[in-house]
Amino acid sequence: MRKILVTLLIVVAGLSTLTAQKTSSKFKPEGKWQFEAPSAPEGYTFGSMEVTFADKKYAALMGLPGGGDYKLPGDQVKFENGELTFKLYIEGEEILISLKPEGNDKMTGKAVYSGGDIPLTCNRDKEKK
Repeated sequence: MRKILVTLLIVVAGLSTLTAQKTSSKFKPEGKWQFEAPSAPEGYTFGSMEVTFADKKYAALMGLPGGGDYKLPGDQVKFENGELTFKLYIEGEEILISLKPEGNDKMTGKAVYSGGDIPLTCNRDKEKK
């Protein structure tokens, strides 16, 4: 009986791992997002982000409040192993962005720069039909 119970637990654990991998592989970061970074310096605490995929490459543009139509382009944009990563350059500073999905409409992560790490939260824009 004990052997059967142990075997059953191993099978259930294995299936839940496969299910988690399957879910994260279906996530698509493409779309429009709103980000929040409450601990960032003033003027950088919120904004928008757009992620696109064309010609087998990802691209990211970030917009900050007060920037009008100007968007900061992401450099070396990748979505690998369930993580979206790219670099931005703001006022001569290199910022490394890394985000992981939490469901289909939310990503969390951080922005890393010479002053430290800043937590980021991105929520997908809900397009009105």
